[in-house]
Amino acid sequence: MVVGVQPGALTYADAMNGPAARTTRVSVALCTYNSGRFIDTQLSSILDQDLPVDEVVIGDDGSTDGTLERIASIAATHPRGRVVRVAFTEPSGGVVPNFSRTLAACTGDLIALSDHDDVWRSDKTATLVHRLLAAKHPAMVFTDARIVDDAGSFRGTHLFASYGVAHGELDAIAAGRGAEALIRRNIVTGATAMLTRDLLNVGLPIPEPFVHDEWLAFLAASLGTLLVENRPLIDYRVHGSNQIGIPPRSPWGQARVAMSGRRGRYETLHARAAALHDRLVEQGSPAPVLALLADKAAFEKARATMPWFWPARLPGIMHRYRSGAYARFTHRPSLEMWRDLAQRM
Repeated sequence: MVVGVQPGALTYADAMNGPAARTTRVSVALCTYNSGRFIDTQLSSILDQDLPVDEVVIGDDGSTDGTLERIASIAATHPRGRVVRVAFTEPSGGVVPNFSRTLAACTGDLIALSDHDDVWRSDKTATLVHRLLAAKHPAMVFTDARIVDDAGSFRGTHLFASYGVAHGELDAIAAGRGAEALIRRNIVTGATAMLTRDLLNVGLPIPEPFVHDEWLAFLAASLGTLLVENRPLIDYRVHGSNQIGIPPRSPWGQARVAMSGRRGRYETLHARAAALHDRLVEQGSPAPVLALLADKAAFEKARATMPWFWPARLPGIMHRYRSGAYARFTHRPSLEMWRDLAQRM
């Protein structure tokens, strides 16, 4: 179902100067699934941007709650509603396949990712476009966010704080060492991010072991530029229906997560490192990044093949500790050592 497309690029002279700004087209990849409670607020916040977007491409994962009717109503009544386009309405099979299809349907030079239940600040587009136009491509920029509840009330904390993001991680990304930070864990939330067309061309298709934001962020950090905007530019809604949530911060919660997955977790981490390595080889990535990923793959493969009898794991664990591999490849080295020792294989 096509709600409508507004032809031609919009002028960005109000936000920045130069011919690149005036000819750059911005798409928004907005994925929906039974979004009727939130889509009015989110879609309106996107259409009300100070720097207008050229298209909002919606990929619907088979909604049955009137989401598509709400989208059509907003597109018909909002002054900028002509830019809304529904690319497909049949199930894609989950968040990552839905985002992959929706991203592929976007035509802009810059593409912002959007969840269906958040709210954008009015200056989000102008801020991120400005950052990306000055960056070495391929590039991606992500931001902090305010955490709000189901009703949209601020919960008193922000996304980076909820993830326990350290200044050192953000400093590493700002200094161009994003791959070294992201090899330990992903801190990029796709709902806050915008990327360039050349990054999307490199990133698609997104392989199955990955969440889309983690995959695209690592590619940007390895091939071009990964940028961070420390200001919160969206309200990130946390509620009972989130498909991807914020990890627990309590020691008990972290221990519970640490003991989940068993051998399959290590195999997945190995597969992710191998997939990144293979894609970056195709793109001529710098040798240090390829070496980093090869070492990460070997680290996770060794963990995936640990003996089932826990005392027999000790030599491997001590070797990884003495070599600095836990500190290099994991976010919480002590917790990961404990996991390797205690987890049932």
